[in-house]
Amino acid sequence: MRASLTNKLIAGVAATLAVLGVQWFDLTPAARAADRQTGVPAAQMKDGAGGTAPAATAKTSRYPIRGKLKAVDASGHTFTLAGAEKDRVFKTTAQTEIIRQGKPATLAEAVVGDEVGGLVEKQSNGTVVVLKVRFGPKTEEEQKATTPKRKPRSAAAKTADVR
Repeated sequence: MRASLTNKLIAGVAATLAVLGVQWFDLTPAARAADRQTGVPAAQMKDGAGGTAPAATAKTSRYPIRGKLKAVDASGHTFTLAGAEKDRVFKTTAQTEIIRQGKPATLAEAVVGDEVGGLVEKQSNGTVVVLKVRFGPKTEEEQKATTPKRKPRSAAAKTADVR
């Protein structure tokens, strides 16, 4: 009885692998090339042979940035942060929220040497878009809002009987 269940399981796995193998080798060379270029299987593309991927499969990631402002290019809508190994260039858009001294500002108001903090989003195509950026030190309100509040120790914890 046990051997027949094992044989059925092996046969099921073999059948599944056979179906997947047939689907892979059934792709045209153009579709396989599209897979390598876009990283999205052709079966998930709109037209099945090199079209654009649906928006649901696009991945983005957000992460904070910090550093010292090294350069500003207001006409190019970019700013550069000094890095330990290499400098990093960030591009702003019309939707980027720019703040200086707690108030809305423009990229042209940034001063080289300023402390910079912000939030960027890396798009699926590799570009990095600045969502929010702060030039200059944090205001007192910003510091209070971002400083974690610690719970005070209870008096009972200090006088606990340790044996």
